[in-house]
Amino acid sequence: MNWEEANLFDNFDKMIFLKDYGLCTVSPSDVKVNDVPIEQIFCYSTETDRYSKIIYKYNKFNKVYISDIFTHKLAIRKTAENNYNRYNDYLLSDSDVDEIKVNCINFNLKIDYWTDISGGKTNTCCLNVELKTIKDVDKYKCWVTQNYNEYSLKFADISGINEGDKLYIIGIGEVLIKAILDYPNNDEAYFKAIDIKGNEHTILAGSAIYYLPYDNKNDLIDEIDDAKYEQLLMPYVSKSNDVHGLYNIYWNSINEASRYIVSIYKLYDMNRGRLYHLADYEVERGIHYFVFDKLVGGNFVFKVSAEDRNGRIIAKSRGMVSGYPKTFRK
Repeated sequence: MNWEEANLFDNFDKMIFLKDYGLCTVSPSDVKVNDVPIEQIFCYSTETDRYSKIIYKYNKFNKVYISDIFTHKLAIRKTAENNYNRYNDYLLSDSDVDEIKVNCINFNLKIDYWTDISGGKTNTCCLNVELKTIKDVDKYKCWVTQNYNEYSLKFADISGINEGDKLYIIGIGEVLIKAILDYPNNDEAYFKAIDIKGNEHTILAGSAIYYLPYDNKNDLIDEIDDAKYEQLLMPYVSKSNDVHGLYNIYWNSINEASRYIVSIYKLYDMNRGRLYHLADYEVERGIHYFVFDKLVGGNFVFKVSAEDRNGRIIAKSRGMVSGYPKTFRK
């Protein structure tokens, strides 16, 4: 699942990633032009040769809408005691208004950012945005992905983290690893890290630690999703209802195969996509099944691959929990 950089103002009320906060949703309010509420701003129309009130629609407030405010001819109504208008302010002539130059568009952003990976807990903060030129509109970026789910982020391999690496910590945002601590320790801490704002954090064991969505690093979820000519193998997993911990894996034979490899993983945290790669088992080319027994618990994932006599993989499946292979990170 790919994350793409996008304009923040085109992604209000959607699941996004911001460096300062991580996973969050953002919504605007209190829009003003030159410190005047947008509901009191009039826009000139060449069709009517009149000014009409800007119709502010929350769900239409986006990059194009904001950019148009900078480029359109705007005005504010003259005082009511000097000019009464029978059209109730919706169609005004030049004599009814004072034209304005847009010096600033400002509004508030409510940011609800996740403090746990399930999204059940969030913190809220408010950010004031001030745009002085149309170029400022493009400065506000976020990262988006389609159909966010629990596998949209990639869990960081703790053993491979080094000083200077950048990671995502749930509830904090992007951090720079300042120091790797000798673990275990009395604080049950893995790292010292600094966030975007320069604040230092102690990252404890059990924290939700992920690769940044724009780093494009692979994890074990990518590994079990990786497949090649799966249709040649058509593997299938059958779990016994009678014998606890018994799994049978079956697959089609491939003429060019010199051996098959059956891999087993343990998915031990469904919400965070954490995996253990437990083992790889070699199976002779004339055998097209494998049996696992005494497997305690659930959430085991199996893969089958076929190699030719030169050790090249000629087919491999995605992961299987029960039944046919499936894609975990959609």
